[in-house]
Amino acid sequence: LTQEADDLFLGKTLLHVQSPCRWGLDSRSPCYSNTGGRRQLLKESPELDGADLDQFEIRDAYPIAIPLKVAAEVSWIVSDLRMHLFFNNTPREFITSDDPVIAHNQYCEGITHLGVTGLNNRGLQLFWPISPKHLVMLFDAVVYKVDRADQQICTTTLSDERDVVQLNSLQILNAHENVYFKEATPKIEQHCAILGRERRKRYVFVEAEGPPEASGAPSRIVHQFERLLPHRLNVGAIRIRKDALRVPLAERADYFRHEIGLHGATEVPRNAPAGRYQIKKITEK
Repeated sequence: LTQEADDLFLGKTLLHVQSPCRWGLDSRSPCYSNTGGRRQLLKESPELDGADLDQFEIRDAYPIAIPLKVAAEVSWIVSDLRMHLFFNNTPREFITSDDPVIAHNQYCEGITHLGVTGLNNRGLQLFWPISPKHLVMLFDAVVYKVDRADQQICTTTLSDERDVVQLNSLQILNAHENVYFKEATPKIEQHCAILGRERRKRYVFVEAEGPPEASGAPSRIVHQFERLLPHRLNVGAIRIRKDALRVPLAERADYFRHEIGLHGATEVPRNAPAGRYQIKKITEK
């Protein structure tokens, strides 16, 4: 199997549509909670001046429309990612979950103070098991060397059961409530039990004191991000390139694959100094 430059764009778009965040299809999204950013923006809207929004529950009428709309607008961002198919040739099968498309960033493992799985982040990886024997991965080819993908061979047969365990771990840690598998085995049950204790809150809301408004009134900045899964990915066919490893870990989250707008960057780190805005509150969900 070989891959032409544009042949898989449709497949990449489908993969992105299948990967809203776990709350993406929930009409009661946490972004409308008291700490969520959208509720705060609504409170500042002139049209709702005087309304006590804390007395109301805010929902999206058509939550499925949100990831579909976003996918149509930003799918081009993943157009540079390479696609690779893993064939599972081991006795242990791939499992899946109620949140099956995993966004990970092996390159940025160890960074916990901000999100590193945005569609434009350098080092992004997307994993999607499509059957007990097949798994699709999208990856940043500037950062990762995946088997013989450099020779346009875009499939790999996994013969080491440990590689399958590594990929299944992502599903267990990322699942919202349910993990799915073809047949229950003691190994799968034990795996779920062990990693179930490692699952933790992933969504972080950071409220900081922002610059004053033109009128002199105080302002605040609400930032939301999703932490990496608590897992050090180690699959034999996936390696970080030597040039990428030369970048210090603390700087890797500041690199992006595409320039977007006036504030985007390709290989230029952001210049906002740490501690510029005083953090007032951090909430985890």
